[in-house]
Amino acid sequence: MPLAIPQLNVGLIFGSEICIRYVPFTFKGSRVDFLGLGLKQNINSLPFMKIVPLPVDIAIGGAIQDFGIKDSIGYKIIASHTWNLQMIVSKNLIVFEPMAGFGFEGTRVHFTYEFEYEIPDTLNLGNKIKMKKNVDVELTAQNSYRAILGATFKLGIFFLHYDYNFVPHYQTHNLIAGFTIR
Repeated sequence: MPLAIPQLNVGLIFGSEICIRYVPFTFKGSRVDFLGLGLKQNINSLPFMKIVPLPVDIAIGGAIQDFGIKDSIGYKIIASHTWNLQMIVSKNLIVFEPMAGFGFEGTRVHFTYEFEYEIPDTLNLGNKIKMKKNVDVELTAQNSYRAILGATFKLGIFFLHYDYNFVPHYQTHNLIAGFTIR
């Protein structure tokens, strides 16, 4: 499912980087919130790594994301929480940077809503009986790890990134366009 989410990454000292994604909006009376926070550390940028330079860049990082939908009166319908920890290896070739990685992850989704439906009334033919059922379900994702393969093309302050994620039971494609000041 295509989804566009703005993201801000801020580089810090010694190759650290923080990331935030946030999208709040209202759709047909429902409130949708998406918040993601992440931290990444380039291992090569740490002071002690200057002694033994590596031929590739290695980064470790982690992130959490929360997604929720509330109805018009503030009742939570969907609440999702995702986390990941990963390691990425890349090689900066000026305008092209191939990368590969591996990570661990988990997702939990909780649905709560009232389902309304009608059934035929067997005593009064032609009539229907309105029924309501409360649904309260929590699901845990089957995926627990992923492998990543991708590349970034850098054109001045603009970049285009693509990665393919190998996840048990499904695969995902990510396409990111943005600009950077470094």
